Amino acid sequence: MNRSTRILLLVFLALLVCTAAWYFLRGDSSMNTLASSDTDFAVEQASEIKAVFLSHRDGRNIYLQRNDKSWTVNRKHTARIDMVQNVLRVATKIDVRHPVAKSNIDRVMSDLATNAIKVMVYGDDDKTPLRVYYIGDSDPEAQGTFTLMEGSKQPYVTHIQSWEGVLRPSLVLDAEAWRDRTLYAYPEGSIQELSIEYPKYRSQSFKVKQTSKGEYSVEPLHPTTTPKAQVPNQSIIKEYLSNYTKLSGEVFRNDIPQRDSLVQTIPFATITVTSDGITNTTDYFSMDESSGLSRTKGRYYTWPNRGSDLLVAQHFVIGKIFIAYNGFFPDN
Repeated sequence: MNRSTRILLLVFLALLVCTAAWYFLRGDSSMNTLASSDTDFAVEQASEIKAVFLSHRDGRNIYLQRNDKSWTVNRKHTARIDMVQNVLRVATKIDVRHPVAKSNIDRVMSDLATNAIKVMVYGDDDKTPLRVYYIGDSDPEAQGTFTLMEGSKQPYVTHIQSWEGVLRPSLVLDAEAWRDRTLYAYPEGSIQELSIEYPKYRSQSFKVKQTSKGEYSVEPLHPTTTPKAQVPNQSIIKEYLSNYTKLSGEVFRNDIPQRDSLVQTIPFATITVTSDGITNTTDYFSMDESSGLSRTKGRYYTWPNRGSDLLVAQHFVIGKIFIAYNGFFPDN
């Protein structure tokens, strides 16, 4: 083989390698069904997402919208952040496991047409969604979820890598379930004044006031109660106020027929909190016969800020806020 022949052979081999590499990188829709826009379900960053619309053909709709510090549901109520995070996880982590087999496509497409949840993910442009796809039921092995990009005819089984579970339970369509149940969420040191009124235990009602940074006073709420001569324990006060950094109720109960009459009765306790000049007053009504400052169980109807809602709360969760005036003076 002479020198010119060897050069031609090397050139031919180089062209062959380059051609193969070009085809590999370019992909071919007939050979590589996963390298197309109908599998590009995930949005890269959660920060890109400004709104998510979930809908079902039965008429249930959920619209989630990002605000400065929180999310709202259906433009009315603050949304539960844990549930928002579940949706954002789906929107940013959804990944294709494999295409649905040709033999199952008709059945899966029929199921998606009747029972899928439509997901529309929006960025800064509230008119044009970043993604639109349909989430169906889980596959028979419960290892993935049938998913279809809008406009596509090829469904896929999707999942979230390194996470066990299917996607649909994260896309809740019950508007009431989406509502934030937070009773208190005050940053540490932000409470300027707090009082608890116990109508049946007036002598144990009290008021806490911030006198300087990190220092507090405690005094009886009613003038008929003799103030303690001792200095209140600052550690106990700070530990007590820390309970108000995050306390939540259990479920809204605005459907009870006795609601209007209930809020006219005398509550077990009324808590008033002032922070940043804003005052919030919440009443607590015992749901059972177990009452008093020594109770260890039960539930309450709470009337947050005396607004339009009744929120049920468990004593197991919120009972630590029902301290007596004497409790700030452990040596007494």
